[in-house]
Amino acid sequence: MAWKDNVKKWLAVYLPDEWMGLSCRLVMFARYPFWSKVQKWRKFLSQSQHWSEDELLSYQWAQIKELLYHAYENIPYYRKLFREMDAHHEDFREFGDFEKFPQLNKTVLQERLEDIVASNCPPHRRVYTTTGGSMGIPVGMYFDKVDSEAKEWAFITTLWQRVGYRDGDRIAVLRGYVVSKGQIWERDSLS
Repeated sequence: MAWKDNVKKWLAVYLPDEWMGLSCRLVMFARYPFWSKVQKWRKFLSQSQHWSEDELLSYQWAQIKELLYHAYENIPYYRKLFREMDAHHEDFREFGDFEKFPQLNKTVLQERLEDIVASNCPPHRRVYTTTGGSMGIPVGMYFDKVDSEAKEWAFITTLWQRVGYRDGDRIAVLRGYVVSKGQIWERDSLS
């Protein structure tokens, strides 16, 4: 996908239709949710790199509890699974409690994908992607574009900053994205 298509997609998500004709100078404004989330994650990474093991475990457990609550409240597949188990997200009090919880496998992802999508993530923020399929058939899934890309960018650039990277530096990234038919490369000038 060409960089102009990326701009149009972001503008369509964050700006009203009547603003779509404005120039690309609005890209940073249009991506404000992205950049604000990047800064939030960078701040978190800066603080958490000095945490003790107890602080890390406490944070992990708090995140797990939040994830369980989110799954119960927003994901039909998990809500049904909790009910079938006669369980509630609050029943998980330690890591060992997960041994009772069925593992999510490729078959379930392939057969029940729409039931695994969070109802509180609007369709225009979802991005469909697949695994490489190196173990057989590729498995498809959705992720939240803004949150996932912002978190990834924060983690990557935080590591790069340790060796001298600064925002705005020119970079070349080689990775396994699928690009438009007939192309062998893609330019994304937004990142």
